[in-house]
Amino acid sequence: MLPSAQKSNLIKTDNKSQFNNVQDFIQWISPLAVKVSTEAKQEALYPSLMIAQAIHESGVARAIGESQLARPPYHNLFGIKARGDQAYVLTWTWEHMNNENISVLAGFRRFPSYEQSLQAYAQLLRFGRGTGEDFYYRGTWQSNTKDVWEVLDKGGLRGYATDPAYFTAIRRIINEHNLTQFDK
Repeated sequence: MLPSAQKSNLIKTDNKSQFNNVQDFIQWISPLAVKVSTEAKQEALYPSLMIAQAIHESGVARAIGESQLARPPYHNLFGIKARGDQAYVLTWTWEHMNNENISVLAGFRRFPSYEQSLQAYAQLLRFGRGTGEDFYYRGTWQSNTKDVWEVLDKGGLRGYATDPAYFTAIRRIINEHNLTQFDK
C-alpha cells in the first residue's frame, strides 16, 4: 500500500509514441546526440552509445512498445533515477540482484524535454552520479578510449544497469543500426 503522496506520483500516460519505428527514432535523436556529446569545453562522448542506450532504455525498438517513462510528460530516455528534490515519477522496474530479477518501485526523473534528458545523461557520464565519485564514467569519454567498443569491452559503463545482458544488447543495437556512423 502506497501513501497518497506516492500514489499521486505513479506513472500514468497513454500518449501515443511519436515514433513509427526505430529508424524514425534514430533519425530524430541522432542530431541531438551528436550535439550533446560534442559540446565545446566538455569531454566528448560517443553518440552511438547515447543513441543505443536511448533505444534500449526507452523500449522504442521492442515489439511491446515504447516505455511510458520515455514518453511525454516524463521524457526520460535513459531510465535515470531521481535523487533528492528532483521531479520524479514512480514506476515499477526490474533489477537483477542475487542472480534473479526482482520488481521494484522506483522514482525516475521527469524531464521537461527530450533534449534535457540527453543533457542530464551526458552530465552523468561526464561528472558521475553526484555521490562523491566524480568522473565515475570517465571510461565512456572519447579522450580515454579509442572507440565505443572499448567502452563496452573495458567496463566504461560499469554499474549503469543491473541486467547481465545489458552490454550485449547495447552492442547489438549499435551493430544492427550502424550507429558508429555518428561517432565521427
